Amino acid sequence: GLFLRSMQSAANIDLGFRSQGLLLMSVDPRLNGYTPEQISRFMRELRQRVAALPGVDAAVSTDVAVLSGGHRSDGFTISGSEGKDSPHAMTDLYMTTRGYFAALGIPILAGRDFANEAANAPRVAVVNKAFADTMFPGGNPIGKRVKPGISGPWWTVVGEVGDVHFDALDQPANDAVYVPLAEFVEGKIQAEHFVSVLVRTDRQNATMLSAVRKVVHELDPSVPTY
Repeated sequence: GLFLRSMQSAANIDLGFRSQGLLLMSVDPRLNGYTPEQISRFMRELRQRVAALPGVDAAVSTDVAVLSGGHRSDGFTISGSEGKDSPHAMTDLYMTTRGYFAALGIPILAGRDFANEAANAPRVAVVNKAFADTMFPGGNPIGKRVKPGISGPWWTVVGEVGDVHFDALDQPANDAVYVPLAEFVEGKIQAEHFVSVLVRTDRQNATMLSAVRKVVHELDPSVPTY
């Protein structure tokens, strides 16, 4: 009885995103000798082709799929408060593409989503509500600058989004910062993970899984899917 009640409680947890109708598939073209620039082109073409499939509402990418673990984290500070008593938060860092929040049903609370920023564009970031509450209590994070660690890059905050459970469901959502996936193309951020494509679809997962795998193999039959 305790087990069943625990399962029922877990099923009613607000994950912060819409898990129904969501297909996640990962690839790691680095294993096939792809350069960061080639990975970027491969993923861009993959998203475009998958988005054109029947039954697909959106196709976006991220470096770490939701509820998969393995993300990177660092201590973040805000511009103008770099002293020893400055606000500081251990924060999860994710890389995503434009449309990621809409595809997962993560609400944008303030500001905007990414705008297909190029790798050489000014650095921008989107933060979650937990991060904003920690670093800017009672204030507006839009337009502020944040950075990881001591020598990390500065990002200008352009958006604030709702909190998402990326790890344990029984713990509060972690502070999180999202940056454009294009950031790693020029080595600005070391890519350490598979790259995932997330597909919002109204089709059965088995049918869509086969269709997306076919697109991957059409682009490069030597790249495995996970």
